[in-house]
Amino acid sequence: CDSVIVTNLTVRPKIDRDFVISTGDSICYGESVGFTSTGSANLTSWLWDFGDGNTSTVMNPTHQYFDYGNFTVIYYYTDDNGCSDSATNQVTVFELPDVTFTTTMADACVNTQVTYSGSSNSNIVLWEWDFGDGQTATGQNTSHAYTTWGDMIVTLTVTDINGCNEVASDVIKIAEPPIADFTYYYIICDSL
Repeated sequence: CDSVIVTNLTVRPKIDRDFVISTGDSICYGESVGFTSTGSANLTSWLWDFGDGNTSTVMNPTHQYFDYGNFTVIYYYTDDNGCSDSATNQVTVFELPDVTFTTTMADACVNTQVTYSGSSNSNIVLWEWDFGDGQTATGQNTSHAYTTWGDMIVTLTVTDINGCNEVASDVIKIAEPPIADFTYYYIICDSL
């Protein structure tokens, strides 16, 4: 005896979904990164796993990493046909560069050259100085003479090979110039 069972089977195509990362595949520590879902499939549910123990159910979330390293981001989704799938990408979080600077003097007079020297163990490609008086310079080492007096906040901003920035600041006191003055008296002599 033979028997035949006939049934209809619907094979649905792979879900047309993926995602893009706003910063490419890398960011610097402390930056926020956006994830945007792409594709035309109608989704009914989704979940983002950022690879650092945090998740989100927002369709296009932003996330901030509080550690350095490589993280695997997984985007899980289910469409209106009940089919589920996922998309995966890597995000590299770079450590911020270290930076310090020294100066030849903590207090200076107006029009006195002050020399600044930047220092870092990171691979720095750009050194940018702001002397606190509206004047700027570039380079690891520089000097500047102040034409006004007061407390000046000196800022050194560095950019490393990964495009990450860090800032070091310090205050230099520029002394108010003294005001010279004198008094005099007429001495009247007798002409005898």
